[in-house]
Amino acid sequence: DMSALLAHLHPDTSNLELYISGGSLGTVPTQMLYGASFEAFPYGRYIRGMLLLGAFPPFIRDKEFDYTQSMNMRDYILVGPVSRFIPFHLLQRLAKSVIKSKLATQESAEAFLRELLFDKMGEQEKEVYKAWREKLGYDEDRLPREMAQNNLRSVAKSWEGFLGGPDTLHSDWGWGVPLGSLDEAHTVGRKVLIVAATEDDMTTIEWARYLASKYSNSRLKTFPGGHISVLFRMDEIWEEFFAE
Repeated sequence: DMSALLAHLHPDTSNLELYISGGSLGTVPTQMLYGASFEAFPYGRYIRGMLLLGAFPPFIRDKEFDYTQSMNMRDYILVGPVSRFIPFHLLQRLAKSVIKSKLATQESAEAFLRELLFDKMGEQEKEVYKAWREKLGYDEDRLPREMAQNNLRSVAKSWEGFLGGPDTLHSDWGWGVPLGSLDEAHTVGRKVLIVAATEDDMTTIEWARYLASKYSNSRLKTFPGGHISVLFRMDEIWEEFFAE
């Protein structure tokens, strides 16, 4: 429970300011906290900023935006509208069996992530990635290895998060009000930076533009590249986020 964690870490709230951030699917719980009622999440009173990297919007169609228009076919089936019509999470259970085989070992997990993320990089993104590795002293295998380890940990005890993903994405983030309708207590004195990659086929730039149009005090920053390209520019992103 996030409230219990914050109460333990910050028992004195007299000067507390919270800046919350998430990337990819992590942007979902980040946004849930951002707009949660103060009764449900009392520490929301201390949020001063939110950083979203490769963000998901709530999968609810409105007159202004159809989230499915920029979806690839894989995600349209697994987490999009199709997933809502097939009962008992059958599509997710089928996908789980496929992905589980790819995460059977550290080596197979690394190969899966290379195919999914790294092999798709264009030449410009590869150069940025190389410069980032050299700056941190990473060899070419370290990032895929660390990401594979994190993937293995994420499903080591349970796949419930994966199976329940579509239900969460098709919710209203639990706010009780539509996106773009947060009250002043959830907007005044806060800032939102949304970062997107122009060639990201998982969390599309169209989604980022939509979110930027809905959050008060928000800005959209874009970079060329695919789904993980913003990772290689985090120093610049953090500096800009806190400079305001």
